[in-house]
Amino acid sequence: MADLSFDRETREYVLAVVRRIVRCRALAEDVTQESLLLAYAHREAFRGDAHPRTWLYRIATNTALGRLRCERRFAARITLDGARHEVPDATEPVDERLCRSRRVLAVRNAVDALPPRYRDVLAMRRDHSEPETARRLGLSLINVKVIAHRARAKVRAAMA
Repeated sequence: MADLSFDRETREYVLAVVRRIVRCRALAEDVTQESLLLAYAHREAFRGDAHPRTWLYRIATNTALGRLRCERRFAARITLDGARHEVPDATEPVDERLCRSRRVLAVRNAVDALPPRYRDVLAMRRDHSEPETARRLGLSLINVKVIAHRARAKVRAAMA
């Protein structure tokens, strides 16, 4: 069996992998800890076909992506006026909620900075299909796709 020691260098490697995915230091540290615990608990499953870091990379990536999927789950409550409000899970740690709220605020600011045409297409795409968006905005389907793509690219660039 290959050496599966989790020295400082290995922990930093896993943290770097996770941090690229979750983009929040506090959350990345938690996911790194969880990944290393999973790797240790399942160390007998490591066959030794590849370098141990390859195996750790896959565990860290899967754990981080799983955490992001869980993070996106919100309990929704409907008020009497029919408005939908998203309420964060009360069991979620405060630092994770803070990271998410900062990301949400950054995305909102990036979307608000977009030209009106881009904002309109993104807003319409949130609730409608591309053909319906094109019809409602009086644009061609290809134009809606291009504008939505460019708008998302500008938001990603603003977030980077």
